[in-house]
Amino acid sequence: MTHPTPPPGWYPDPSGSGQRYFDGRQWTDLPPPPPAQPSVVINNNVGASAPAVVVTNGPNHGLHLALTLLTCGMWLPIWLIVAIVGHRRVQVGGGSGGSHTAMVVGAVVGVLFLLGLAASHFAAFVGLAVLGGLGFLGYWAYQRGVDRRAEQARIAARADAEHQAWMRGNPAGTYGLYPPVPPPDNPQQ
Repeated sequence: MTHPTPPPGWYPDPSGSGQRYFDGRQWTDLPPPPPAQPSVVINNNVGASAPAVVVTNGPNHGLHLALTLLTCGMWLPIWLIVAIVGHRRVQVGGGSGGSHTAMVVGAVVGVLFLLGLAASHFAAFVGLAVLGGLGFLGYWAYQRGVDRRAEQARIAARADAEHQAWMRGNPAGTYGLYPPVPPPDNPQQ
């Protein structure tokens, strides 16, 4: 008694673990298809609310910025003293917050330096702006080159793997990781 040949498809590997593709006549060396990605379930029904933030005191940097701009920088020394001396204390339930005083002071000093440079030495300011722009363009071109070489390396590795499969006589050399779906068997009677 003869058994009918099973249809082409993915079956448990008879010689080991995993799956292999049976093309209707023989077992092939096609790699198994990638596993299905698990669905991500986001549960936003959290019973506890976020901890309350309590700001006890601290300087108002927005007000100091407005005063510094309105007085053409004359308020800056006062703002610097207030920013250094007046620490913002933030108490968070379960943790403590930090202060960005150094970053604010550095940004203000940098902006005022650039404004002063632009006002007194416009040619030097334009030269620095051009150097900064050229530096950014150079960095951007370098990053694009790195990304392009990485993409070319991925393409070359895939092409090499398919070439090796082709040399072994494996259909993966022609179709890659995803062979075409075999046509359905519709006997027309």
